[in-house]
Amino acid sequence: MKKIVSLSVFVCLNFFVNAQYKKIYSYGDYHKDWALVKTDSGNYGLIDQNKKQIVAPIYSKIGKFGEIHPDLAVVKSITGLYGLINKSGNLVTPAEYDKIEAFGKIHSDLTVVKSVTGLYGLINGKGEQITRPVYLKIGKFGEIKKDLALVENYTHGFGMINTDGKEIMPTTYTLNEIKAKYR
Repeated sequence: MKKIVSLSVFVCLNFFVNAQYKKIYSYGDYHKDWALVKTDSGNYGLIDQNKKQIVAPIYSKIGKFGEIHPDLAVVKSITGLYGLINKSGNLVTPAEYDKIEAFGKIHSDLTVVKSVTGLYGLINGKGEQITRPVYLKIGKFGEIKKDLALVENYTHGFGMINTDGKEIMPTTYTLNEIKAKYR
């Protein structure tokens, strides 16, 4: 009798946990021992093998770890904005950007983010914003000078930032003045 009661409780609990999700995807596809889940409303989250919620199902899309950075995955909010989660399932970059580029395009441990206003900033490999999105363009680090990137502001002034995201040369110069200074 105890076995029947225990089995019934297990089946009911398993049904209840699985009933809150429309679909549970394969474990390990997004992160080791985690599965992507989809709710009836079409939102996505992540659970572990014990069905414990790791990432709440509040996103319209969750990318795989390693697509843009080995330790981070892109999430898309239901409002259409992007952020980043880490391998603990924590939101490390708020979902407030129109676009998040892959790491390594401008620097090995930095990426460009585009704000809803169309301006660009930088995020480091921990998902921390190191440069607010205030630039029309951010160049590749090392193109003009080692560990520096050319930036252009909305008034079309040029300057330079370092890999910490600090503006080391204000955006008050012309492009020719910058090039002349670093030749």
